[in-house]
Amino acid sequence: MNYNSKIGYNTYTLKLFIIMTDIKIIDFKKNEQKYAEQKVLDIEDLFGINITIHDPKGILRNSKDVPIFDHRSSHQHPYCVIGRYEKSSYDYQCLQHCQIKLGREVLKTNIPFTSLCWKGVREIVFPVYKNEIHFFTLFGGAFKDAETDFPNEQIHITRKVKNLHHELENFSDKKSEEISRALESLGIFLIDYIEDTKYKTDNINRKQFIKNFFLYHSHENIKLEDLAKVLFLSSSRTSHLIKELYQKSFQELLIEERINRAKVLLISSRRTIAQIALNIGIKNEFYLGRLFKKKVGISPGNYRKKLKNKATQ
Repeated sequence: MNYNSKIGYNTYTLKLFIIMTDIKIIDFKKNEQKYAEQKVLDIEDLFGINITIHDPKGILRNSKDVPIFDHRSSHQHPYCVIGRYEKSSYDYQCLQHCQIKLGREVLKTNIPFTSLCWKGVREIVFPVYKNEIHFFTLFGGAFKDAETDFPNEQIHITRKVKNLHHELENFSDKKSEEISRALESLGIFLIDYIEDTKYKTDNINRKQFIKNFFLYHSHENIKLEDLAKVLFLSSSRTSHLIKELYQKSFQELLIEERINRAKVLLISSRRTIAQIALNIGIKNEFYLGRLFKKKVGISPGNYRKKLKNKATQ
């Protein structure tokens, strides 16, 4: 997240720091999901906002692989839910604005911005990125424009609508900065939460995932960072995980898979050593020859001859 807030150390900043660093509220080990939800609730209480979390990739899950914020996937502010599930036109316009239009916008930027929805309310939209990958989006609101006296004319005006709109807090740049800071802190916390819970999930599944990664990509120019990205872990944590599961390094696993592929191609095809090297992701036949002899004990050419001789006996 590349957001640089201009807020100083005011009361909100101090209280936010206490919220994000307090680990005594709930025992994480006993109820990790409630722990994450409590952080969101505390920020909502501090700033008087509703927080919505769009997680289209299903990244925010606990260690049992259960989504933790499904109940926050749609806006729950009383003004936002007016007409929802009652009027199809409302549902359609909400879907078009929040899910589709803003869903496209967050893929174009990694900095927070404000959005004015079709119902005439503003909110802060905070796309959460890491390693240039969009993870999820946080929304904080709802507010009314200081210049806007009435709701959007597309909404059927009733006394309830007028009262709810009147109760909305006026939007201001200062409020936007404060909430952006809060959403940034929440985003960092949730990214850490993902990494912690992902690391605690069943290692058997992870072992199979890593095995498949090498199976499908070993012929490409892959690096440790590429595997780390799809595991949503840091490179150092991914390296430790591989060592824990395989007692080998990333590079050792990659070479092992490439050599295994070379063995298959040497037996099953008439391709030259140079062609096989390119097919399995090794830059040239000489480097393949050195690696192959180091791992197998003989050169690729002699390996092919040896197996052919066995087949004719």
